[in-house]
This record gives sequence, structure tokens and C-alpha cells, in this order.
Amino acid sequence: MPSTASDGCQPGHQQRGRQVEELVPGDGTYALYRLDKRWIGTPEAAEAILQCWRIDRHRVSFGGLKDFHAVTQQYLTIDRGPRRDLNQERFDLRYLGQVAQPFHAGDMAGNRFHIVLRDPQEVQVV
Repeated sequence: MPSTASDGCQPGHQQRGRQVEELVPGDGTYALYRLDKRWIGTPEAAEAILQCWRIDRHRVSFGGLKDFHAVTQQYLTIDRGPRRDLNQERFDLRYLGQVAQPFHAGDMAGNRFHIVLRDPQEVQVV
């Protein structure tokens, strides 16, 4: 299909507000999910998922606890978990594929932070 000026495909055009991450599903018994949450702790979000899908706690594994007050994104696995998304008021769980092992803290390469400073009076670089 030919490109038009309004489709965002013109050279030099920058897409804003869109991010794409591609993961190739593997095989294994563990369903891999991305958890996007806001104003809810990791344990509370995990408990809501467990209750909604009626899953035993020992089947869920995640990398770490994320800040209750921040908008966060993290990964988790569920042994024989449903191959579908779950959307709730304070979190969205997106199914990404199957993996052979549960996800743990040691599987993370690190954390990326985006911090907004509002009305800083004086900034001191340390």
C-alpha cells in the first residue's frame, strides 16, 4: 500500500507514544506475561490474578517487587497459565508466550527508571 502523509511512514516522521516489543514465544509449560500496573503492589496484583483465574500461589513466579506508587512494568510466569490477557482497573496482564523455566529475580538484566521532576527549586548533581 502506498504511503500517505498522514500514516506516519514518511521519512523523518517520529511516532510518539508508541512502543513495540517483540518476543518470540518458545515452548514450555510456563506462560510468560508482562504486568503493567498502577497504584497497586506486586503481591496485591498477583493475588488478584490468582483469584480471578483460580490459580494456586505456588504456580506464579515474578522477578521482584515494584513500587506501589509508580507506574510499573514487570514480567511474571504462571505454570500452565492461561494463554490470554487479563485487564483490571489497576493493572493489565499481557500474555507473551510460553517459556521452559519460571521467571525469577536472577533472570532480570536490571531496571529502567523514567523519573519526572516537578518544579525543582535547586538541582544538585552528586
